[in-house]
Amino acid sequence: MNLQVLMRRYEAMYILRPTLTEEELEQSVNLFEQTLRSQGVEDLATERRGKRRLAYEIQKNKEGIYIQMTYSATGPINAELERMLRLNESVLRHSIFREGDE
Repeated sequence: MNLQVLMRRYEAMYILRPTLTEEELEQSVNLFEQTLRSQGVEDLATERRGKRRLAYEIQKNKEGIYIQMTYSATGPINAELERMLRLNESVLRHSIFREGDE
């Protein structure tokens, strides 16, 4: 079966703690990018949206650092990224969805 046919566009948005140093921020972003690359994603693009005020407090944080990643992948690849985002203490919230399903 041709994997190219099974590839779909996904977007992952996550919010990191505002107290992270620049080095910690880069380490976190690189970790998630490497996870996707090691799983064979294509067209990975990461956009740092910056520190923004949250609509409501999350774990006593009023601000968060927003990161958006878009990529082409097969569905099972998202399971590993989801697991890593859930377990990482720097991540306040995350969401992964298929583009076009908004």
